[in-house]
Amino acid sequence: ESFLEVMAACDTIRFGILGCANIARKNILAIRHSEHCKLVAIASRSLDKAQAFIDSNFLSQSDVTAYGSYEELLASSAVDAVYLPLPTTTHLEWVTKAAEAGKHIVIEKPVAVNMDELNAMFAVCAKNGVNLMDGVMFMHHTRTKALQKTLQDPRFFKVQRVVSSFSFNGDANFFKNNIRVQSSGDPLGALGDLGWYCIRLGLLAFGSANPARVPVACTALCTHYSPDGVPLEVEARVAFDKDWRNVLVFDCSFTTPLRQRYEIVVVGSGYAPGVPQIADKLITCDDFVIPRNPSSAHFVIETGPNLSDVASRVTSILEPSSHDHCVQEARMFDEFAATITRRRAGDADADAEWRRWTLLTQAVTSACMASLRDGSKPVDVVY
Repeated sequence: ESFLEVMAACDTIRFGILGCANIARKNILAIRHSEHCKLVAIASRSLDKAQAFIDSNFLSQSDVTAYGSYEELLASSAVDAVYLPLPTTTHLEWVTKAAEAGKHIVIEKPVAVNMDELNAMFAVCAKNGVNLMDGVMFMHHTRTKALQKTLQDPRFFKVQRVVSSFSFNGDANFFKNNIRVQSSGDPLGALGDLGWYCIRLGLLAFGSANPARVPVACTALCTHYSPDGVPLEVEARVAFDKDWRNVLVFDCSFTTPLRQRYEIVVVGSGYAPGVPQIADKLITCDDFVIPRNPSSAHFVIETGPNLSDVASRVTSILEPSSHDHCVQEARMFDEFAATITRRRAGDADADAEWRRWTLLTQAVTSACMASLRDGSKPVDVVY
């Protein structure tokens, strides 16, 4: 089914937000721009703060109800689903409470501190019949859907290598106050906050044509920790085979300028058994997480890059793949609304695709953390 066909039959889902984190402002706009979601409630630890947050986001308190506690919002029959922009260390607690209240959940990444917590979240959601999806917005962009289709084309025989980076420069206030650099808030630091996207991109690239291609091992190095041991800058290699010939190489950092790029190295359709695999295609993008311009998001396919004229110039065929305006955050909430509609129609596995992406990403993240703690030794990825 096409996106339009799925959305044509979609219910309107009433959303509440737990907490007044800055990232929630972006998703308030996303919910308002979505076709099938409606923001009806915001909760904080105090009623005054929730009301002030509603006012500062130019919302009407007649349309959006303020709650002075998370529990009050979860108890409301006027709310179908919740968005959780809370510290990672609190995710298990509030996913559990939301699921037991019958609320579907969109949650910020990283989803969990470790695999045990993630599996506990999956179990409580399954028990209570609610859906769970992580807020990786680029997965919902039409550009990403096009990348998946491209990699399924027979002329792209096999992904051999993926290189990805995501970083930004935190300021003094960030390093002093932000939960992402505090072990009590997000002990996974840059790996969980930024590396999550790089890992997801690698999983998508290697798995688009063959979902069975999943990571088997990884090794990771942290070059900069916060005073209480949170990784601020991480480099990692993730192997998709036991010989480490097919790898994702990524770096993520709170201490370098904004970068959000990838390069996918592909063996073309000229491959034949017994002949060495020669990678002859590249797919590149320099804004894969947040498009520079939502009206003209693109990636570029480059075929046969080589040096010519006594190595004085590069020759290749470039094929830009451009995509029309897409508000990926709004589309994310609409696609989540579609999973809830399917669940209501009796599909108990309506969110299976998104649970699988989360499982794979968390497993690699956890293995990378284990490698960091063990002197960058290779660690098996355990699902």
